[in-house]
Amino acid sequence: MLSIIDIIEDTTVDGPGFRTAIYAAGCLHRCPGCHNPSSWDIQNGKWMSVDSLLQNILADNFANVTFSGGDPFFQPEGFIRLARGH
Repeated sequence: MLSIIDIIEDTTVDGPGFRTAIYAAGCLHRCPGCHNPSSWDIQNGKWMSVDSLLQNILADNFANVTFSGGDPFFQPEGFIRLARGH
């Protein structure tokens, strides 16, 4: 299970081309000027399974994926599984 702040489909601002952006909850960096400080607390996200996130990503055959946040490395095991496709 991963704590997810938001999923933005067909974005063009989170990398080249059309993308599905997965915004992770949880971050320890507390960067000054962070554009998403509500993502720092892992409890602010919605808990989602890796399988349901993968289905969402694969639903668009033409989009790539961006993991953003928060900090996806705050939940490394789940995001590794998601990146590997299982």
